[in-house]
Order: sequence, then structure tokens, then C-alpha cells
Amino acid sequence: MTFKVSKSFMRDFAQLCNKFDWTLEEIEEFKVLIREHDELKRYIEILAAAIRAGYDQTEENIHVRLKEWCLAQGLDDPFHPYFEIESFNKLKEIRK
Repeated sequence: MTFKVSKSFMRDFAQLCNKFDWTLEEIEEFKVLIREHDELKRYIEILAAAIRAGYDQTEENIHVRLKEWCLAQGLDDPFHPYFEIESFNKLKEIRK
């Protein structure tokens, strides 16, 4: 069975691989999980977009959770099925 993803998803996935310094073994494990759990694809897209918009877990912010960070930024719950990933673009525009 072939598994196809968009180019934008591949960029998002690569971004996370680099940010979190995943090993080849971890990347292969994620690929298997993505094939088995379609909702993981959406999470990866949301997480990558949030990072591009300024989300980061640090000791200073007590490793803030994505949902908490989004709500603090005035965004909706990122895990709600109707959450629009494009919402992060508004944050990037505000911060320019």
C-alpha cells in the first residue's frame, strides 16, 4: 500500500524532524504512526504552523502546551475539528 502526503506536509514533517533532532529510527516510527493514525497528520501540520507563528516550549514558559498557548494568543482550540490552521498566519502578521 502506498502512502501519499502533500508537499506542504512533507515540509512540515521535515521542519519538525529538524527542530526536534529526530533520529532516522524515530522518523521511521513516525511514518508508521502517520499511516496508521490519520489524525497525527493534522497534528503535525498544526504543530509546524504553530512553531512558525512563534510557539515554543521552553523552561521559561514552563513548557506551555499547544492548546494553552493558542488560547493565550486569542486563537481557538487547535484540537477542535474545525480549527483553521490559517489562524496562525494572523499571528505572524500581527508580529511583523
